[in-house]
Amino acid sequence: MSATSVRRMLVEMKYSLQSNRKKREGHQHPDQDGQFRHISAGLEARRRRAEPAVLVNTKKKEVLGNLKNAGNT
Repeated sequence: MSATSVRRMLVEMKYSLQSNRKKREGHQHPDQDGQFRHISAGLEARRRRAEPAVLVNTKKKEVLGNLKNAGNT
């Protein structure tokens, strides 16, 4: 299927190109210290019972600055 055919079909279905927008990151979670205390308590309990524990640090994708991406999606 050609790009022209796809474009025509998308226009017929009322789709349109959307430009990327800048996004400002929000603030830290208000009780972040409480989250770490909860994790620490769970790890300490496992350590006392001689059970293994795996701690995985995951984070959402972060914006590295106030940069503009001029692409379309």
